Parts: sequence; C-alpha cells; structure tokens
Amino acid sequence: MGFVNEKLANGECQVIDYKFDIFLECTDGGGPEGDPEKFNLVFEGGSVNYWSN
Repeated sequence: MGFVNEKLANGECQVIDYKFDIFLECTDGGGPEGDPEKFNLVFEGGSVNYWSN
C-alpha cells in the first residue's frame, strides 16, 4: 500500500505507512517570515527530525 496522507482528529495531517508503522508528521509549519518547516519521521520506536529551509 505504501504511504498515505491522513487527516488527524486535531485537524493536522500526517503521511503514514501502516504496513511498516512509519509516519512523517509536521511538528511546526513555516511562518510568514519564511521560517523553516520542521518534520519528524517516526519508526521502530525512534525518530529523526528534519528542518527544511
């Protein structure tokens, strides 16, 4: 099946792969000043943080 976009109950979105229990969530959206967006990739009980420019 692969990754799918999913809207959460709180109105936020995430990208998730149910087969492998991996998901990408946006932890902080970029602001109007062009602040970087922050993402968190969660898998196997751990996570990797990513900040875009």
